[in-house]
Amino acid sequence: MSKDIRTVRPPVQLLPKAVIAVRPASTAKADLEVMAAQVAQMTTACCQENIQVDSIVITFGGIKDITKRVK
Repeated sequence: MSKDIRTVRPPVQLLPKAVIAVRPASTAKADLEVMAAQVAQMTTACCQENIQVDSIVITFGGIKDITKRVK
């Protein structure tokens, strides 16, 4: 007697996903620290809203660099 998989385990609720992409103003230590704090705040906000952070991209390039890394 086989059981239907849906009765054994309920369906998984898929969370919305987010990609956080940031570009620091410069390589100065203060700018990098500000950027790290902002990424932490964005990640916390996503978790509070049940949004899964799929990737965090830190780049000095443009949109092409971001899309290349996320794919």
